[in-house]
Amino acid sequence: MTSFKAKLGRLVSLGKITENEYRNFLLRGIQYQKFGSKYPCLQEVFPDGIPVGASESFIDELEFPYQETSYVCASTGITYPRTYLYKTDKTDGGVTDLAGGKRPIGDNLFASLSRIIVGAHAILVSADNLMANSNQIWDWNFFADNLKTNYNELYAETADFAQQNSSSDPIQVILARKKSTFERLDFLDAYKKDKIAIFNSKKVVILTNLEGYEHISKGMDGVEFISKTKPNGDIDIKECLKQLRKEFDIKKILNDGGRKMSCGMKCLGLLGGERISYEPYPGDNFLPNQVTNEMILGKDESGIDGSPIPNSIVAFSQKINIEQEEQLNLHLYPMQNF
Repeated sequence: MTSFKAKLGRLVSLGKITENEYRNFLLRGIQYQKFGSKYPCLQEVFPDGIPVGASESFIDELEFPYQETSYVCASTGITYPRTYLYKTDKTDGGVTDLAGGKRPIGDNLFASLSRIIVGAHAILVSADNLMANSNQIWDWNFFADNLKTNYNELYAETADFAQQNSSSDPIQVILARKKSTFERLDFLDAYKKDKIAIFNSKKVVILTNLEGYEHISKGMDGVEFISKTKPNGDIDIKECLKQLRKEFDIKKILNDGGRKMSCGMKCLGLLGGERISYEPYPGDNFLPNQVTNEMILGKDESGIDGSPIPNSIVAFSQKINIEQEEQLNLHLYPMQNF
């Protein structure tokens, strides 16, 4: 925290952040999940631990769950300034292409541990992302399973860490803004035909507006609903999340809803940070011929501190080299609405 405080001081002196933002970042603090001798392999990879971009005391005082999300990205070249892509033009997003045709080990480990530390109690997903991956359970195994074959000790420690830090009542939270979202996705039909895996494994809470609630609630059994609506009929996301915190005591939640939803949460001041794995330039053969704006995660010098992610400040950065060199960052955003 000392080096981060000094960094914040420099940003104030340069006029990059305000005095109020400086105080807010200091008030938030940072905490680290250490592994120690119980998990020697994880400790070797992450000697400083895995950071969370807010202290436990700060999180305790929030009215809504503290959110973080995660992405993997790769640069489109080696010449500075670089552009970073988090997906390609492939229907599955092309994550393996971003890592040169394979599953990046550092990112899989970083993402798995993030899900355990931030998402043990609850994971938030958009209805669109859920339906695009309706057969998934959305837990730490999704990434960690890629460690099994060649990194069994890392996998075993991650599995034990997950067991020790798991919730007895994990919750899947789905955000569907309105009735037309459910209709467009044929959500109720998929539910009735048992095509959405999470309904068989977790407690599910759906956040929507009044119109969406009236449309969907009568056709679903054993599902909780939170409906908060603005005077214009739109969903009131912040009030939904306040109720989620109050009713289910969810203090931290992993945002797994996709880039659009994450950016919406960021604009509302509800997203604390993003864990980003930077993969080395994979070569032109793995990148799309034409890069569109929707593929771009960031560009060098876009962040408050000159990092690639717009409006962010890097609070943690570590390079690891298991199969290839990867840089793992935690980017924080100002949270002005607390």
